[in-house]
Amino acid sequence: MLPEISKLLQLLVKVLKVKSSSFDPTIKNNTSIIIKTISKKIRCFLVACCYGRKYSVPGSIIYNYSSIAPKNISLFSVQILETLIFTLIFIYMIKKTIKNKFNNKELGIFIILCGTSKFLLDFLRMKTTSNIFSTNQLLSLVFIFIGIFIFIKYLKEEND
Repeated sequence: MLPEISKLLQLLVKVLKVKSSSFDPTIKNNTSIIIKTISKKIRCFLVACCYGRKYSVPGSIIYNYSSIAPKNISLFSVQILETLIFTLIFIYMIKKTIKNKFNNKELGIFIILCGTSKFLLDFLRMKTTSNIFSTNQLLSLVFIFIGIFIFIKYLKEEND
């Protein structure tokens, strides 16, 4: 997860350096962050490294051979839901890019969507600590605030 965070922070630095409301072409090349996230979630699902809560309805998964997840217990497949949500966010971003409407304000929306999704999805994971929020959720809150900052900053520039 740290390489994705590093790349996202580099992307944010590039965006904040852009003074005009026009789209910085270097952002178009950074869609690999989402693709890597999606592929990692699929791998995570296969090895059960971050499994969901107990959930015994259709759509749940039972890991019998995982060294990490509890055996013979129906669990919510949070990794699959996360993959679907991030795929939808990715499609949104690609559509905006193709229409040349993916600007810095849209980047703020994109970061807010990713942070909010990650924050909410973490509630569906099996808790391993007694903390109110996980480290993932706290980091997601940081990205939500960064996204809000970028959105407001470029919304003001667009209105001026």
